[in-house]
Amino acid sequence: MALLFTILALIPFYLLGAFPSGYLIAKRHNVDITKLGSGNIGATNVTRILGKKAGLITLLLDISKGFLATIIAYFITSGDPNFTAFAGLASILGHTISIPKKLPAGKGVATTAGVFLFLSPLSLLIALLVFALFFAWQKIVSLASLTATFTLPLTTILSNQGSSVIFVSIFASLMIFFKHRQNIERYIKGKEKKFSLK
Repeated sequence: MALLFTILALIPFYLLGAFPSGYLIAKRHNVDITKLGSGNIGATNVTRILGKKAGLITLLLDISKGFLATIIAYFITSGDPNFTAFAGLASILGHTISIPKKLPAGKGVATTAGVFLFLSPLSLLIALLVFALFFAWQKIVSLASLTATFTLPLTTILSNQGSSVIFVSIFASLMIFFKHRQNIERYIKGKEKKFSLK
């Protein structure tokens, strides 16, 4: 019964994560972002199609979804670390696994960043530094994102963040790698595009 109640309580956080920021921003420009570029609704594709401003807004909104989920869960449960962590995971799932035929899904990087901005700022900072280094080297967002994502579980484990946070970091990392499987295939074949604001 307690498990069922917890699952039901996490549904609002899933719906928060499912809010399709990039898709709706593109719609305001009369563009279906799912049919252009990579077809992804994330900030990278939005930036490529609609420019820096639209991409930045998408990025901030997607980060906000994860951050809001965790901070709201933290305050409504008086700081319950387990529920807070799983509320963050619910928002990541909402972003990456869409309601069938209703909302488009993203790859989860920005929303995961928002979750760990609250759960483990140090782990996120290290991941961002790794992202910056690999992006400066290769100029490929997907590669930099995956490398940074790989470091996230390692830093949560090494810094002893707690079992719930560690579980969420591992689950989110695996989900992000799964969502990037086509990017990985393109990178192996030497066909993954480099990112440029020009």
